[in-house]
Amino acid sequence: MMLTAVMDAAVADEGAIAAPGHDDPPPASAVSVTTGLTGAPLAAARKEHVMKNGLLIVAGIVVIIIGAVFALQGFGVIQGSAMSDNHTFEVAGPLVALAGLALAGLGLRHRGSASQ
Repeated sequence: MMLTAVMDAAVADEGAIAAPGHDDPPPASAVSVTTGLTGAPLAAARKEHVMKNGLLIVAGIVVIIIGAVFALQGFGVIQGSAMSDNHTFEVAGPLVALAGLALAGLGLRHRGSASQ
């Protein structure tokens, strides 16, 4: 019987999350229901989420610019390259630009949900 009581106490203590340097677990109201994290890590996770969204937007804009340059070279507007007047880049350029638009749109879509 004594062993069972010790094991039950160990299992009960195992689920508690103690802050560094503190023996007491945080109050239940300070722990996030969705992530199980306390306030400070939750704020850091939110900041990281916003940074990832910004990175997606910037990467999308860069890919749009690359696609536009490919298209302009393919159509012969920009000369002086093996890609100039090449029909492959007339098709590939707009497709790359659309991929960049989708990437930036994905970043903007998640950015709106992060602020709520």
